Amino acid sequence: MGLLNVAALWLAWAIPALIALYLLKLKRREHVVPSILFWQHMLRDTRANAPFQRLRRNLLLLLQLLALAALLAALARPFLRTQQGAVRHRIVVLDATASMQGRDVQPSRFEAGRAQVARLIEGMREREELMLIHAGSRTRIAASFSSDRSLLRAALERMQVEDAAGDLAEAAVLAVSVAKTQADCEILLFSDGSGVDLSSVQTGGVPAQFIRLGTGSRNVGLTALDVRTGRGLDRRAQVYAAARNFSAEEQRFDLSFHLDGELVDVQPLVLPPGGEAGRLLQRPAYTQGILEVRLDIDDDLAVDNRAWAVLMPGRTLRVLLCSRTGNPYLERVLLLDPRVEVTRIEPAAYRPDMAGFDVHVLEGFSPGAPPAANALLINALVQEWSSATQNVARPFIVDWDRQHPVTRFCQFDEVGIVEGMVSEPPPWAQRLLEVREGALAWAGQQDLRRVVSLGFDPLKSNWPLRVSFIIFIENTLGWMDVMAQEETARQLAAGQVAQLRSAGGAGSLAVIAPDGERREVEAGPGGTALYADTARTGVYQVEGMAEPFRFCVNLLDRRESDIRPGEEIAFGRYERLEAGILQPAEREIWKWLVAAAVAVLMLEWWVYHRRSWI
Repeated sequence: MGLLNVAALWLAWAIPALIALYLLKLKRREHVVPSILFWQHMLRDTRANAPFQRLRRNLLLLLQLLALAALLAALARPFLRTQQGAVRHRIVVLDATASMQGRDVQPSRFEAGRAQVARLIEGMREREELMLIHAGSRTRIAASFSSDRSLLRAALERMQVEDAAGDLAEAAVLAVSVAKTQADCEILLFSDGSGVDLSSVQTGGVPAQFIRLGTGSRNVGLTALDVRTGRGLDRRAQVYAAARNFSAEEQRFDLSFHLDGELVDVQPLVLPPGGEAGRLLQRPAYTQGILEVRLDIDDDLAVDNRAWAVLMPGRTLRVLLCSRTGNPYLERVLLLDPRVEVTRIEPAAYRPDMAGFDVHVLEGFSPGAPPAANALLINALVQEWSSATQNVARPFIVDWDRQHPVTRFCQFDEVGIVEGMVSEPPPWAQRLLEVREGALAWAGQQDLRRVVSLGFDPLKSNWPLRVSFIIFIENTLGWMDVMAQEETARQLAAGQVAQLRSAGGAGSLAVIAPDGERREVEAGPGGTALYADTARTGVYQVEGMAEPFRFCVNLLDRRESDIRPGEEIAFGRYERLEAGILQPAEREIWKWLVAAAVAVLMLEWWVYHRRSWI
């Protein structure tokens, strides 16, 4: 509380002046008397009415003092300090990503921000409205515009920080779009500003403040965890883990590996400022279990010091080869890999629903229906997947996808083809090889089934004589490896949607989160269920699948681990929001004091006249 007009306090001399009026006696008139007897009577009366008298208890005096004090206080213009300015609508965006768990501000950056928002709610003026936006792995409106403090406090209490990365730009776009529909609206961004860039947001001149949370940057975090299951004869896994020092000082710590809670290896690390190093757990003796990697260090962010992976035992890749041409090059390439077990059948014996195989390789003929497993189609056509086709003589490959796992490290610039079949890929696929007439090869994933389609016969080209043919087949088998798909499905980034498959088709699955909470999720007609509540890192267990299934959720995000608070945020193309604190606003209360003074004067008037009437 403070005063805007301190000079008005000099008028406080009116208080003793009012009291002095009650100390004075009545002034008597002069009288001429004919007799000394009457003079003595008048003298006694005069002595009794001296200029001053004792101050007696007087209700009128008390009421008048109260009214005068209220008027003097109103002239001094007192105010209350609140955590808000004079706007009608305010949108609060609270960052709830992993970096907000930083403990450089106690108990955490997120809790410090939530405390500031709570004070903002308590200081709301009459007819002011507040909106709360939770900016985590997914943006959501925690509370729409409301002036109900109890409702806003309950919504703020439900907002929780996550272990996931997020994009504050998505929340800013939502806030700006809402602010443009409201008159006299302001946006408050409560964030540490770590890795935040809002330059792409179309602000439209909406006023905004960046309230920075956090002061320190001492953190070391895990940035990578890669597991490769052994193939062929050696089926033991390889584990690679990497850590980075995001602080300004050298950090010494241990990188430890634990299998199902038991310590199996410890490797010391010394990282300079900004340094990064990786360690390989080479061919451990075990074949399966939950592997946990830990950084044994006490820094400002704990969520990135642990990561998990599901180790699966290696197994043979079962390939069903059905070829009309009997391509010897293809069969030899398949048999070169010790992890592959090839079963060869004739096209007449083939059925699309043949079970027990991980990959169906079909060459030179078209099945009546899509294969039930992963499929490599070589000069084969499935009408359900390719609706428009065209035969092209001597197609010339003009470009290919160099980033796709199937065509990575492959060169097609010297591949000559006698005849090819150009087709239009289905919506869920992408083009691999391009000729002038269209797509000569494509690859895609439909549900959990992966498909590669090659639109020409390798025997009618010089491709089998080139290294790229072997690399292409090996890449395709690796991309279709069921175990590889399971490993991908078993290790997710925090906030990523998990794709699960029910054992009995349509039904329900039960997912048990790392904190023990059990949640039911419904599977669709194909038995596929989507689980999106992965904002917490750790190991999740799934019940209701054909086999016991566990998947791991990790952070492994450099942007979130780099917890250095931002000095400013680019807000739109031209504006920059400098880091600051929530500035206190001054709410004057002189109107209430004047109203109180008037009320006391009315009471004093009533008391005075009541005495007169009595």
